Amino acid sequence: MLPSQDREPTYQEIRGVFVAVIDGVLSREEAADWSSYWIINDRYKRVENKLVWEVIKYLTGVDLETEPGEYLHDEDDFREMLASFDVESKLKS
Repeated sequence: MLPSQDREPTYQEIRGVFVAVIDGVLSREEAADWSSYWIINDRYKRVENKLVWEVIKYLTGVDLETEPGEYLHDEDDFREMLASFDVESKLKS
């Protein structure tokens, strides 16, 4: 389930989107479409948490392909980025 777009998502909610992509519960395209909404519709102006904003920006590119069916980023890249975001989250707590 994707977080509401009516308010700024929490870090845990957006982390859940990331995990859902890694686990195959959510497609890359669904996650990219959801996160792109925040940029295209100027929702970024409502995102005060800088870490949440960084994750949203990263998620906009999870569906980028180098050629048809070949993605720029693989699951290992996603896990590495998620670990990095988790560390940053703990540092800011």
